[in-house]
Amino acid sequence: MSTLRVAVVGYGRMGRCHADNVRKLDGLMLCAVIDPALPQVDDAPVYAGISEALDKENPDVVVVAVHTFLHYQTARIALEHGCHVLVEKPLTLSVEEGRELIELARARNLKLMVGHCLRFFPAYRKLREFVENGKLGKLRYLKLFRHNESPAWGDWTKPEVARGSGGALFDLAIHDIDFTYSLLGEPESFRVVHANDRNFANRLIESFWMYPDNVEVAIESGGIFPTGYGLRSGGWALFEKGALNFNGFATRFEVCSENGTEMVDLSNEPDGYYLMMEYFTGRVRDGGELRLCPPEESLHTIELCHRHMRENFCLDGEGEK
Repeated sequence: MSTLRVAVVGYGRMGRCHADNVRKLDGLMLCAVIDPALPQVDDAPVYAGISEALDKENPDVVVVAVHTFLHYQTARIALEHGCHVLVEKPLTLSVEEGRELIELARARNLKLMVGHCLRFFPAYRKLREFVENGKLGKLRYLKLFRHNESPAWGDWTKPEVARGSGGALFDLAIHDIDFTYSLLGEPESFRVVHANDRNFANRLIESFWMYPDNVEVAIESGGIFPTGYGLRSGGWALFEKGALNFNGFATRFEVCSENGTEMVDLSNEPDGYYLMMEYFTGRVRDGGELRLCPPEESLHTIELCHRHMRENFCLDGEGEK
């Protein structure tokens, strides 16, 4: 396979991000952008609808970066056309629809991957390295946070908006839910606090995951902050022989041990979104398995999110276990 032709569906913040990485990577060509609200881009034809774009441009890869409630139908159209698909998280809001897409991709011998980007970001990869190599002993406690202002495209407190996107649970918390599952596996148990209701219209979520040997993970996500606050993420980890403190998007990664404090420089590490695109298109090219981010794990992440809703404990005491 020579140059891979890539079409991007949806040209908002994430669509532009993915398109930029297509432009940066050798062996990829942005062959189409599909977005009915976009007049033009400089280096690719723009289409209002996906079917016309697929028929005319015949891409090898389709990147799905539309609103969450459109993921299923958009990815399905691309798979049925014979395209490999990278879809923004979550795969779908429905477990059944997500399973259907995985089965379709498998039947067509196509690659389907969900953009769970934390698996590729340098700070989270470094955290995984310390958990796995045991240099600081066993992990005892992990705290992950993700804070954002209310999204510009819609108010999560409005049920019709929240149901279409999944609210803070599927837009924010899912990142750290997926990463924790990929790092430590299935928890023995967890408890959840939602500051609002159980029907996706939540803006602040806290969950506590319990693992064997009293290892605990705390996940906090909220879209409650004022305009201009931006997106902030990171966390800290306590080990038997030290601790880590890191910023998810910046280069700060602090290692504290009996030998003192060390600041690990991650400034020369490639961007996580770049690495994710490079990895996915690499597996399209060589036919290898998507071991770093298999779609079956992404489906289980959706199941975990639904468990968070079912096992919700509301701050006002009206939730259900």
